[in-house]
Amino acid sequence: MSSIDYDCLLTSEYYNEDTLDKAVENYFSCKLRVSERFGSTVYMEAQAGENLLFGIYLINYENEAVWDSDIIGRDYHYRQCVSIALDKEHADMGIVASVIDFFLKLQDKNKQEMLVKSHVHDDICHVMEGKITWKESFYRQYKELFTGIQMW
Repeated sequence: MSSIDYDCLLTSEYYNEDTLDKAVENYFSCKLRVSERFGSTVYMEAQAGENLLFGIYLINYENEAVWDSDIIGRDYHYRQCVSIALDKEHADMGIVASVIDFFLKLQDKNKQEMLVKSHVHDDICHVMEGKITWKESFYRQYKELFTGIQMW
């Protein structure tokens, strides 16, 4: 599967396999199955029956990792990444909106600073202390998909 990855960068290690599995089950109504472990990364697959819905990586960094963020205008330091890999052929913006909404719901529970990005869109949004800051061009293009989400 050729994929587009959407990353949720967290300032500290918050999730483990079990807590992430519960969060995915609550939001997407499916369970995760561990497919592979390598180093500090776990690759899991979300399936409905025999169909793969998406892949998800849980990556913990021993040392802080850094992303050069346009939204916050500085380097963003993080310790954990939850990355959802969507099949390029089926990743319409409605599905992408669900993934971003899932990340925002994760942040609402863990209350830590978070940056959402992809290699297609670069920065998408930054959340800190309950305030969402969207990348302006992303927001302008896709705002109708996020009508139920507090934007600013």
